[in-house]
Amino acid sequence: MGIEFKPYEKDDVFKVKMRDGDTLGMPVGNIPGPAFTLFDNGAVVACVGLHHEVGSIATLWAYGSDAIRGNGRQIVRFGKQWLNYAINDMKFQRIQAVVREDREEYCRFIELFGFEKEGLMRKAAANGGNIWLYSRVED
Repeated sequence: MGIEFKPYEKDDVFKVKMRDGDTLGMPVGNIPGPAFTLFDNGAVVACVGLHHEVGSIATLWAYGSDAIRGNGRQIVRFGKQWLNYAINDMKFQRIQAVVREDREEYCRFIELFGFEKEGLMRKAAANGGNIWLYSRVED
């Protein structure tokens, strides 16, 4: 059946079976901004959204499980369309995201959506590790 995309509901994020060591780094629940939940055969596999920061800047937040694997092409195709919508129609000039330095596969994954690595934030992770700052900026 493939991945289904539905509007995010405040408790969806707590249904994601995250990897050991992954933590909820942002407040969750009623997060303002556009967001959606990805389902695979009725199970929540990821929650993704944008948190409006200031002006035309938004921060991407995402919580996913290993169940995303095998559905990557569909997720990347939808994600690119959604981010283009956020930039072109919602008028965000900058969408930024952070990824733990020790999660190299997450770094490769976010780059598939057109994000570029900007810099390393040292000792900024909940576990005391480093975090890469990524952005996708309107051309």
